[in-house]
Amino acid sequence: MRVRFVAALLVIVGCRAQEKSLAGTDAVAADLSVTVPSEVKQGDFLPVDVTLTNVGEKALVLESGGYEVQTDILREETGVQFYSLPGPVTTAEYRPKTVQPGASIRITRSWDLRNGSGTLATPGTYRIRAVTLIPGDSPVEVVSSPVTFVITR
Repeated sequence: MRVRFVAALLVIVGCRAQEKSLAGTDAVAADLSVTVPSEVKQGDFLPVDVTLTNVGEKALVLESGGYEVQTDILREETGVQFYSLPGPVTTAEYRPKTVQPGASIRITRSWDLRNGSGTLATPGTYRIRAVTLIPGDSPVEVVSSPVTFVITR
């Protein structure tokens, strides 16, 4: 059973990116976080929650109702990328979506623990992070802090 926000069962971290106001533009601020179980058995699916939170004072408008995110999975011991979950990530609606200050969009994805060639990830510790670009007059790249998880036999 998965319980949210219990450190022993779940790991969540985020990273905030902000763009200072430039002449004629408003500041954009967003937080991107990745949440995964701290452990998954080899052969199971890893649920991956990616949450985009508007931490600024201005509404964010996502043109397609979602945002594109790259989710990289790396082997902790070597730092070598094992797989990158394909994007884009969208909400269920394909129309512009406004994310008001303080509001969030959470998308749940699933990874079958295989890379693009179909090779099953071996047991060990892995790191996952997400990267997205917030649209606007001056697009802002937001990168989550990496989260570690363990694949067991």
